[in-house]
Amino acid sequence: MASRIVFLDESGHFTNTDYLSLAGYMATDQGWNDLCAAWRFLLREKWKLPVIHMREIMSPEGKSPAASWSIERKVDMLRDFILVIRKHTAVGFGCAINAKHYRGVVKDIERAADLEGLKTRAFKAQVFCIARVVKLIMGYLEDVKASEDERKIALVFDDNEHYSKHCYSLLMTLGIIRCRQRTFFRMQAVMN
Repeated sequence: MASRIVFLDESGHFTNTDYLSLAGYMATDQGWNDLCAAWRFLLREKWKLPVIHMREIMSPEGKSPAASWSIERKVDMLRDFILVIRKHTAVGFGCAINAKHYRGVVKDIERAADLEGLKTRAFKAQVFCIARVVKLIMGYLEDVKASEDERKIALVFDDNEHYSKHCYSLLMTLGIIRCRQRTFFRMQAVMN
C-alpha cells in the first residue's frame, strides 16, 4: 500500500502546445481526506463556487461566479485555499516548460545525430515534465531519508479516465515502475 499520495495536475491536459506545466502536492491519505473536507467547505459554504479553475476566475470573461469579483476578493479567496493546501500537504512539486523551444532543441539534436549517423528516440515535452516531477519526488524522498515503505507513492493524475491513462502511458515510456533509487510508484487512476 502506498504511504503517500501525490496528486498532479497539468495545464489543459497538455493540449496547450507552447507552454506546459505539471504540478502537485504530496500528502498522506489522512492529509488528503482532511484537505478535501476543508476544500469542499470553502467551495460550497464560504465562497459558494462550483470549482476552482484559474482561467475561469482570473479572467473577467470567465465562466466562474468569481470572474466578476474584485481582485482583492479573488486574492482573499485564493489565500483561503492556499492555507488549506499548506496545512494538509507535506510538499509540492512542479515543472513548467516552453514546449515550443523544447521541440526546437530536440529537432537540432535530431539533425546533429542524423549527420553523425546516430538514431535518436522521440522524447515529448510532456514526458520531460513527468520525468522532472518524478525526479523531484525521488529527490525529496532521499532528502527526508524516507524508509522503503515510505517510498511507496501513489501518483494520481486528474479525475478524467482518458487523460489519466495518457499520463500513465507517458510514465511507462520512462520505465517508472521501479526506480533505481528503490523508490516505487504505484499507478492509481482516479475515476468518478
